[in-house]
Amino acid sequence: MRFGPYLLESRLAVGGTAEVYLARLADPAAQQRRVIVKRLLPDFLLDEEARGMFEREALLHTLVKHENVVEVIGSGKSDDGEPFLAMEYVEGQALSRVLKALADGSGIGDDAFFPAADASGCFEQA
Repeated sequence: MRFGPYLLESRLAVGGTAEVYLARLADPAAQQRRVIVKRLLPDFLLDEEARGMFEREALLHTLVKHENVVEVIGSGKSDDGEPFLAMEYVEGQALSRVLKALADGSGIGDDAFFPAADASGCFEQA
């Protein structure tokens, strides 16, 4: 599905006010790296407070530059005026899955176990 300058390939997650998609640029001449596109849920598109919070979040993301934080590629509005935030796609496990594996000691896929010391180090840096 086309959304602004992106083709949304698959929905990865839905939160309280927004949804997140795996996407790529719609222009076939552009570099075809995958990105994440976050957009407001339809119920919040007309909610000025929700739109304002989303737009402030996009601004804050552009101000954070760190090797352990995903890069913001851009933000804007679709042709229909829907705000979006585009970020780099980092392949890996969902944080919810990592946290579940830490809690029950089940491991992550083919990885035997994610040591708690490594996990706590990640959270300290975040």
